[in-house]
Amino acid sequence: MPRSIISAPESFILMGHSFFTHATRSFFILMARSFIVMRSSITFENRSFISECALAIAVMIVGIGPTYSASAQESKEAPEGQGAPEGRETREINGIQETQEPTELSVRHDEEAGTIEVFVEGSTEPVVTQHARAGDRPYIHPITAPDGNGVLTQYRPEHHPHQTGLYWGLKELNGRDYFMQWRDEYYRRVSAHVVRTRGPHVRWQTVYDLLGADGRPILTETQNWTMQQREDVIMLDLEWTGEALADVMLEQFYVGGLFLRMPWHPGADGDVVNASGMRNGDAEGQRAIWTDVGVEIDGRTDHGHIAIFDHPDNEAFPVPWRVDNELGVGPSRQILGSWGLDEGERTTIRYRLLVYTGDRDPEELTRRWTQYAAGE
Repeated sequence: MPRSIISAPESFILMGHSFFTHATRSFFILMARSFIVMRSSITFENRSFISECALAIAVMIVGIGPTYSASAQESKEAPEGQGAPEGRETREINGIQETQEPTELSVRHDEEAGTIEVFVEGSTEPVVTQHARAGDRPYIHPITAPDGNGVLTQYRPEHHPHQTGLYWGLKELNGRDYFMQWRDEYYRRVSAHVVRTRGPHVRWQTVYDLLGADGRPILTETQNWTMQQREDVIMLDLEWTGEALADVMLEQFYVGGLFLRMPWHPGADGDVVNASGMRNGDAEGQRAIWTDVGVEIDGRTDHGHIAIFDHPDNEAFPVPWRVDNELGVGPSRQILGSWGLDEGERTTIRYRLLVYTGDRDPEELTRRWTQYAAGE
């Protein structure tokens, strides 16, 4: 089994997240960002135990942010199609304030094909495609680079034919394998629809029943996806909810849950790095607040990247990660041990994905993670 030992800094995260639950939000977020700035003066390769503790304190402070709920957030916004205005994002780079305008997006739902496609305004090619067919596990592929040049996901490669781009697949759920299997003996579509069709951010939802060995549904999974794009970054938020239709148990395994397959072939130039600086196989089974995959992409001279952020309200936060030999990654509570739900019980798990190209900046990823943890 992969290692799942919790380091001292990670233990601070777990204790602090609970301790600061009722603290004043804005004050402590300011403190957290001060820790991030202080830590950024230490080179990524040579961080000391003290610097990692500083990050852990920052993590536990910003962990007080409100839980993100796609349904709750939707209730605050203008009706579908009106495209309520959204604030610009401002960040400082080398002392210069840089403002990025949100990109207008639109969604097209082809019910016959079972696809939900997201378009940047003025483009005829989708930047993200959700597949939600009746007889298959739902998945997202392709995800293109924010500038439209290059595909950053891979569908059913020869080395892992069960991996379908970006998807959710549980292992050993009541003895059934929903990670390796994706056909109608395991999945039954309940619904797929677009929640918000146009604006600076768009939303859609898929609902599927996971079938037991006798063909009866044992778990209903709902995936709420929210997408926005700001010039050089695509941001995808996932809220996954599982509702048990019978008593269910997921056995301990080295993978299970959200999984990302980026393009890989023998000799491909790429790597996986987590928030603690662990790389490739060293990150296997290790707990981290984020993990980033970067790999060469056909048609590009720079790397394509997808980073996944863990949410501080998730069970087992910070979650351990599966990292395979071909740069496939996925956060998984199952790595830590077995867990289950009683009939009628439900659980919700949240992640954020950042899609970008160019060089990896660990400090910038951590800054963006603090925003996510604080509910921004």
